[in-house]
Amino acid sequence: MSFIRRKNNEGTVYFINNRSDKPVDEWMPLSSNAVSVALFEPMSAKTGLAGWRKAGKGIEVHLQLQPYESVLVQTYSAKKGGPAFQYTKSSGSAIELNKQWTIEFLTGGPVLPAKMAIDKLGSWTELDGEDVKNFSGTAKYTTNFEKPNSNAKAYLLSLGDVHETAEVFLNGKKLATLIGPNFQTMIHSSDLKQNNELEIVVANLMANRISYMDRNNLPWKIFYNTNMPARIRENVKNGLFNASSWKPLPSGLLGPVTITPVSYE
Repeated sequence: MSFIRRKNNEGTVYFINNRSDKPVDEWMPLSSNAVSVALFEPMSAKTGLAGWRKAGKGIEVHLQLQPYESVLVQTYSAKKGGPAFQYTKSSGSAIELNKQWTIEFLTGGPVLPAKMAIDKLGSWTELDGEDVKNFSGTAKYTTNFEKPNSNAKAYLLSLGDVHETAEVFLNGKKLATLIGPNFQTMIHSSDLKQNNELEIVVANLMANRISYMDRNNLPWKIFYNTNMPARIRENVKNGLFNASSWKPLPSGLLGPVTITPVSYE
């Protein structure tokens, strides 16, 4: 865990980051006095009054952080009112959405690969044809799933491995934009129908298209007064940076995509 602490007019604010690859669900000691404590999750905009308690000369605050996730903790010297922060816990087993998916390439190049159906998620660079190996841009993954037979109030949607960013839509409604490193968002039970359409729009990096352009001698290094030197020897050609030897980088939705019933504490 790492943190930055600053005092402000209302108390003390902490920026706390889980720097490990393991989730955290613990009471964290803070060297601060408080009458109220609030949590602010910057990625989800989830806020609320934290669970906290006195501990020695300071306090302890209940934090739930996924690997590499961050949170803002604000302590107050005056009493604050408002809704409690919603802590979650799993109330059932994860359900993998492993039915057929369709991939529709939306924007990018050098050309848009054809729309296709797949039975298993993986990097689109591993599909047949050269178009998918050279492609940089966005693609929409679509699948359907039945509402789980559960009375859970919410479900945690986890996209698994994503390269590189994702927008999530459920039944035509946008749920979240996710930039990682954890690609997760909550689905409220009220947003689920008996049959649901899940759409995930994924954007990859520009590396695959840049490599294609260098292999085909297409100009892209068009910068004023810049000679584009290479950082490592493997990327040098004619004294300049060149990516023609790069292998395709993993791209798209690799999964597994799961939904897990959760309850609120």
